[in-house]
Amino acid sequence: MAENKNAKAPVSRARKEGSKKDLIEKVKAAAGDLWVDRLNSDKGLNGISNKKLLRLQTIFAKAKERFASREQLIDAIVAAEGRAKDADYKKHFGDWPVPRLMDRLAAGEKAKKAAEKKAAAKKAAAAKKPAEAKPAAKPAAAAKPAAKKPAAKKAK
Repeated sequence: MAENKNAKAPVSRARKEGSKKDLIEKVKAAAGDLWVDRLNSDKGLNGISNKKLLRLQTIFAKAKERFASREQLIDAIVAAEGRAKDADYKKHFGDWPVPRLMDRLAAGEKAKKAAEKKAAAKKAAAAKKPAEAKPAAKPAAAAKPAAKKPAAKKAK
C-alpha cells in the first residue's frame, strides 16, 4: 500500500494549510466583510472542526470571488428569486450566515434556470404546433354509427 488511505481526510487537508491556527487565519482572511459573528464566545473558531473550517474557507473564497459584500450577495439571491423590489424580504436575509446564503443563491439560480428552460421548451412547442398540418375533419355523414350495446339478459 503505497498511498495513504486518509489522504483526503480533513486532518490531512488541514495540515496542507499549516496548523489549525493558520487555517483559522485563512478563514478569517477569506471572510472579510462577509463574516457574521455568531460564534460561541468561549470556544471561538478553535472549537470548529477541521472539516468545517475547510468548507468555510472554500465558501468564503467563492463568495469573495463573486461578490464584494453581503449586500451584493443578498441582492443576487433576491434577484434570482424574482423579488428584487421586496425590501422586507431582503431584510430577512441579514442575519443569515454566508454558507446558508450561498446555498440559497445556488437553489434560486437553479430554479430560475429550470423555469427559463421550461418556458423556452413551451415556446418552442407552441411555435412548432401551428406549423404542423392538422388533418382535415371528416364530414358528419361519413362518421360511423354508434355500435349498439347487446341487450341485457333477463334474470331468471
